[in-house]
Amino acid sequence: MGMRGGPGRRIVGNPLGGLLRDVDRRTRSTTRRRTGRPPTVAPETSSAPPPRSLVTASTVLTTDGTGRVEWPFPVTFRTPPVLSALPAADRPYLVVVEDVTTTAAVLRLWAVLGLPAGPGLRVHVHATEPGPAGT
Repeated sequence: MGMRGGPGRRIVGNPLGGLLRDVDRRTRSTTRRRTGRPPTVAPETSSAPPPRSLVTASTVLTTDGTGRVEWPFPVTFRTPPVLSALPAADRPYLVVVEDVTTTAAVLRLWAVLGLPAGPGLRVHVHATEPGPAGT
């Protein structure tokens, strides 16, 4: 008649013993696992163009009376950049991108209660040109 359960139940009083015995048996295997040589890698034959350097720009802006900031970029991007904005305030604010082109961006800060943020709030903004698809 067969035993129920796996190797962990075969040692009475110590369910971990069977598991340890099984692990020990696997480590003493006679099959060769490594050859000692690094695997050979085929040279790349890709016809893709070489990667281009990313165009980035960063700044700290201050909101106007309506909670808006306008940022004319110091460089011209080939495509509209990806923006990252972080308000530097003691309360939580939401930053919304209202418009972004290859030369400028307009952002607006909103308070948690749905009201526009007031003047004088600082916003750290970073723009990065998106890379080719799949990167």
